[in-house]
Amino acid sequence: MEKKKRVYNVPDELRTSSYSLLPGGSTVEVYFEGYSTVYTKIKSHKAYVNKILASRSAIDIVSIRVDDEFVYHKK
Repeated sequence: MEKKKRVYNVPDELRTSSYSLLPGGSTVEVYFEGYSTVYTKIKSHKAYVNKILASRSAIDIVSIRVDDEFVYHKK
């Protein structure tokens, strides 16, 4: 039986961009082994995904989904 993965929704008070507090935008979900992190109200999802993939923790990312479309899968 597969374990249920944890989903962490990042609250507004932990966001660093003031644009993230404005309504609208995309939802970006970053999947790791055993859990995922959800960021909402992303205004420029392409730039956001590129920044995530350039980070140190990118090696641990399994996949990334923007709204209903997967845009990255680890090879």
